[in-house]
Amino acid sequence: MLELLRAARRALKALARGPEVARLIETDNFRRDEAQELFDGQIEALRATGPALVAAFGDFFDALDFDQQQMLRFALRRLRRRSGREDQEERDTRGPRGGRHRDDRDERDGEAF
Repeated sequence: MLELLRAARRALKALARGPEVARLIETDNFRRDEAQELFDGQIEALRATGPALVAAFGDFFDALDFDQQQMLRFALRRLRRRSGREDQEERDTRGPRGGRHRDDRDERDGEAF
């Protein structure tokens, strides 16, 4: 599974750094048709590897026990927060600066934060 992810990531990075992308903007006008062809090629590559990747991750996740699944969920939640992609529900429960509201109380001991 990890090797499939790495291969897809390497291919996208190579494309972004390669001459194909630079060629799209080397003239006065953006080469839309060539850009669409590059985009379509990447989509097809993702479609080709997608089923194997989904199956591999499904097998991996299903083999974890409950505690391991919880640890993975926690780790993925932290990664989303670091990259700025939080769930809407999480954002809605925070104050204007991203922290908890002053009136929020810790459920364990009833103390305010």
